[in-house]
Amino acid sequence: MSYNKLALIYDSLMEDTDYNRWADYLIWHIERNQKISGKVLLDLGCGTGNLLIPLAKKGFKVIGVDISTDMLTQAEQKIRENDLSIPLLQQDIRNLTLDRSIDVVISTFDTLNYILELKELTKVFKNVNNILNYNGLFIFDLNSEFKFSSVLGENIFTYNTEQIVYIWENSYDRDTKICYMDLTFFILDEIDGKYLRFSETHIQKAYTQGEITKILAKTGFELLGVYGELSFSEPQPQEEKIFFVARKC
Repeated sequence: MSYNKLALIYDSLMEDTDYNRWADYLIWHIERNQKISGKVLLDLGCGTGNLLIPLAKKGFKVIGVDISTDMLTQAEQKIRENDLSIPLLQQDIRNLTLDRSIDVVISTFDTLNYILELKELTKVFKNVNNILNYNGLFIFDLNSEFKFSSVLGENIFTYNTEQIVYIWENSYDRDTKICYMDLTFFILDEIDGKYLRFSETHIQKAYTQGEITKILAKTGFELLGVYGELSFSEPQPQEEKIFFVARKC
């Protein structure tokens, strides 16, 4: 999955997301747990740069990494419009390399759910550990198993505006913990008034809190806390998104 044509309308679909609130939430965890003074931050799966920009404006030296050149193209345009200078790298995070060390690594909006095997997720965590300074922080979120099984499940969602229509069909395999999301979009071409149709399939995997805890320990991290979505308390049984805060040790 690389967010090809979806990159063009991603921001429209995420228009209700308060990215400043997300940035402030991440900064709260960084300030509470950071043992080093550096403010170099890497965003894994940065998408169109919606968190890079507020974090840069709040004083962080940010770097964005994404597998999708289309998403990075959108991010670059947005960065220029905000008169910022932010390095962007097109990389698969399973093979992440960097020529400098980092103080904080974040990965948000369920980027890591797209890693479909434990051994590959372990590799990602090792890559993060390798680029982090000692005592550096790793903060990330994951869609929960509850969300896949009970919210997405076998459900169909629709979105309908004059410019964009989509149909989102889901199927979830409880044995493999794999969720298949088939999305069909109809985008209005404002020149000829016709709708362009395209489809994408997204595949995500559910991981348990226990699995993540074991991988973090295996790859040289101390788990500092587990939280509900944009919450400062432990996740509830029906939590749809879970945040993890870990430190390189």
